[in-house]
Amino acid sequence: ATADAARAGAEAAMARRERARAHRLLDASKTDIGAELQAMRAELQQVGERLAAKTEEAARLGSQAAALEVEAAAQRQRAEEAEQGAEEATAIAESLHSRLEAATASAAA
Repeated sequence: ATADAARAGAEAAMARRERARAHRLLDASKTDIGAELQAMRAELQQVGERLAAKTEEAARLGSQAAALEVEAAAQRQRAEEAEQGAEEATAIAESLHSRLEAATASAAA
């Protein structure tokens, strides 16, 4: 009976040591998992910051593109007006030339 009691005590002590070891391993695993989660959070935050910067840059480029489109439309309008002015000037010059030829012919006659 004493041997059985000693054996039971030894088994209980071994079970306590195994349980303590299991708790230490569990705590170490929790620490490792916590560190991994923290690293993932930091990486996710960096990705979010990069995404925000890219979004901001895209908005800025969109604004620049819109401003360039407005400027291009204004330049097209000015070019059309200049072309129209050139056509009017050509018509006036042709009319003056015709008058000059008529006056020259009239003076010669």
